[in-house]
Formats: sequence, structure tokens, C-alpha cells
Amino acid sequence: MPRYTLDADLAEHLIRREAPRGDVVLYDRQHLLIYAELVDADDAGVSWREGSLEILGIDPSANPDLAQCAWTSHLARARWIIGDGLHAATEAFSVMPRFKDQTA
Repeated sequence: MPRYTLDADLAEHLIRREAPRGDVVLYDRQHLLIYAELVDADDAGVSWREGSLEILGIDPSANPDLAQCAWTSHLARARWIIGDGLHAATEAFSVMPRFKDQTA
């Protein structure tokens, strides 16, 4: 797990309250490493409180609703991408840029 935490205001801009639903989007591509960490942590029995702080950078003491919602929705999205959504994800990622164009 990462050894850092993010300022709550910064974390809100980097991690959405809820992960995307439906089609694979650029946000998914940009957050693949976080998705992988979430799945690994969940499989290892890490609690949503610890995981939201250590992986998502959201302090569950300061904002428990945001922390739990972000943990739950991003973990579900990660599991969908490595399960039923794998084919759609690999197709989308093959034509999708890794990072959002900052000039647009």
C-alpha cells in the first residue's frame, strides 16, 4: 500500500465520490493502479476505513460518508473491469489515451 495520504480537498478532485458506471471511460484508464490496489487490499481483508485512507487518500474520520462511498463504488468498478467488463475495458484502453489532454 502507498505510504502517503492526500489532503482532503485534493483527494476530492482526484478521486470521485462514485466511480463511473456503464461504458469504460478515461477515468477508468487513469485509475487502473488504484483499482488494482483496491482489489488486492480487499482480497487481503483490509477494511474500507484503512483502504480509503491508504489507497484513496480520503480520511474516513473526517468524511466517513465520502470515504465509504468512494471505497465501495471504486472497488465494485475494479471488480467489474477485471470480470464482466474485461473485454470492453481492453478494447477501450487500446484506443484511449493514458492521460487527458491538458490543452483541451
